[in-house]
Amino acid sequence: MNAGTLRPLRATLSRRRTVLSPARLRADPWRELARLHALPGDVARARAGRTQLAYLKGPGPIEDLLVRRADRLIKVNTITTPRLRRERFSSLGRLLSSDDRTEHLPARKALMPRFSSAASASGLAEVVAVLVAGVVDTLARAGTSDVAELTGPFAVEVIARTVFSDIEFDAQAANSDIADVLAYERLFQPGNVASTPIAERAVGRLMATFLGIAEADSPEASVPAIVKRVAADLDLETAVAARNILVVYAAGIETTAPALTFALAHLAHDHELQEWLHEECREVLGDSPPGAADIDRLPRARAVFAEALRLYPPSWYIARAAAEDVEVGGTPLRAGEIGLICQYHLHRDERFFRRPLEFRPARFLEDEIPRRTYLPFGAGRRQCLGEKLAWAEGTLLVSACSQALELSLDGELPQPQPFASIQPDRAVVVRARRRTA
Repeated sequence: MNAGTLRPLRATLSRRRTVLSPARLRADPWRELARLHALPGDVARARAGRTQLAYLKGPGPIEDLLVRRADRLIKVNTITTPRLRRERFSSLGRLLSSDDRTEHLPARKALMPRFSSAASASGLAEVVAVLVAGVVDTLARAGTSDVAELTGPFAVEVIARTVFSDIEFDAQAANSDIADVLAYERLFQPGNVASTPIAERAVGRLMATFLGIAEADSPEASVPAIVKRVAADLDLETAVAARNILVVYAAGIETTAPALTFALAHLAHDHELQEWLHEECREVLGDSPPGAADIDRLPRARAVFAEALRLYPPSWYIARAAAEDVEVGGTPLRAGEIGLICQYHLHRDERFFRRPLEFRPARFLEDEIPRRTYLPFGAGRRQCLGEKLAWAEGTLLVSACSQALELSLDGELPQPQPFASIQPDRAVVVRARRRTA
């Protein structure tokens, strides 16, 4: 062979891509992505349909994608064709959903104090503590409960009573419509999700509901009021504000509720875990129920919720499309190609977590977990706005149940299912009785 025709081995290998099946990505995405996660190195090249992608599974490339190169990448929700990606992305609206910094950053900066300032976070946590007491009381009175029928309404009530400031609307109908839309969301989306009749009708009802919220007067510190002010400052139409209010609402419910369900399932399944937490509650709280001021004093309870988020990260993948040619983790991404992270596999990677398939909350108190390998809330400028609120919900609910109740699980632990957010594959039925000591 003529030596002049040879190409460097590294250059040849860098173009090799594993071919992923779009059908299997829709039907069983975790198994299909496991093929990429098992490959050597921190970046694996792949192709799904016509879409070229880089699958990232190491801290350095992940840092590049979410932080260092974030301004050269576009948030996307699915792996699909560039044309459909543009259509789907534009249908989400602007502001929080935009990658235009002149729109995205003002919206994010305006909302952050509502979620994250010390005074606001404390006030939100106080509301959460009151609602947690109600869940504990309901569990005790019912004796036997389907946990999801408690965590879902609890998450709704938290959002409604805190960042939505008790604005009146039919939350149950909105939740049903959100579920109908998300039921058609897949990692690889061959068509527009709203083109299905059920989802299209649900989207219409949701927009009518949230347009009504956007057009009505609302308390000054509420999410709707903040979003409307930013939209007005940028001279954006009311429909844009409505879509962004909906995004905040849906994100606060569809992620937190399943994580709480999995946490309580493991708590009810493991008597020793309950006693470990009960001991912390006895030492820290005495006979007083947990309140906003106790969140940072309950590291074991926080660790239990953290472990639920590790094994069952509600938002289980992150995708970014290159807006221009960019290098991520030493790997070139051409404009339009996608960088993909799968937290489901990342959080179960034995390189970063000892005995990764065990539910072992103590790892968050004892082990050193490498930066950017634990991403339940993402990272960088798109990190979840409601993270502090979610930690308050999880820590207070886990501690309150452990302090006041003895729980037992009817049947086996639920297994996760990869819908738009991770969901349990069965009803989580627990028996509860009040502790006598």
